[in-house]
Parts: sequence; C-alpha cells; structure tokens
Amino acid sequence: MHEDYLQQIWSQSRIPSPKLQLIDGTPIIIKHPGKHNVSHSGPDFKEACVQFDNLEFHGAIEIHVNGSDWYKHKHHQDDAYNNVVLHVVYNNDLQIVQNGFSIPTLELKSFIDLDHFRKSLALNQSKNDLPCK
Repeated sequence: MHEDYLQQIWSQSRIPSPKLQLIDGTPIIIKHPGKHNVSHSGPDFKEACVQFDNLEFHGAIEIHVNGSDWYKHKHHQDDAYNNVVLHVVYNNDLQIVQNGFSIPTLELKSFIDLDHFRKSLALNQSKNDLPCK
C-alpha cells in the first residue's frame, strides 16, 4: 500500500462513507474530504468536515499507511498537526496522541479494493507516455 494512493482515493471520495466507523466503533460521516495540500508542508488535507458523536469537526486530515507513521514523520513535534481532526490510515498499528488527546482514527484496510490499487500502481509505473497505447 502507498500513501499517495490513499490520498488519491480520499480526495476522490472513493471511501464508502455510510459504512465507516472510527477504530472505537463510532460511526463517522465524511461530509467533505478537504482540500489536498500539495505543498508537502503540514497535514495532507485542509478544511475537511467530518461528523461523529453528533458533532461536526472542521480541520485537517492526515493520511498514512500505518498509524505509527505519525511518529516516524515526526508530526508529534510539529504544531501544524495540532488541528488534525481525523487520522486516516490503512493499518492502525498504533493509536496517536497529540497534545494529550487521542486523535480519532479511521482504518481503511477493510474498505480498500486491492485490485483497484494494483491496477493504479501498474498504470503509474507504466513506461508508456499514454497508458492506453
């Protein structure tokens, strides 16, 4: 799995929102996936809107292959990540705590179409200028 792929399907709203639950079982609705941050500084998506516990949360979304990537990328030391309202991961191997609070986490492993991922990977690795050649 690749983080770029997860960001792509997130930005295209390819996640089946009505069935989603946080890792603690709380249902979550993705009202707006946010704007993809292409600057490579700060969280992956900004100005997102998600709803859980009968509340709407507006802020940033950070996406990783593994939950523990948060610490590997040193986000816990960067104030730009203090407004993350949702951590989206393929594999939740570690719950993240930022400034003393657990960040709500959505694990995508059971929602990812691996056949689509493999096709996307093959298309991106194609040496042809036009994949349809």
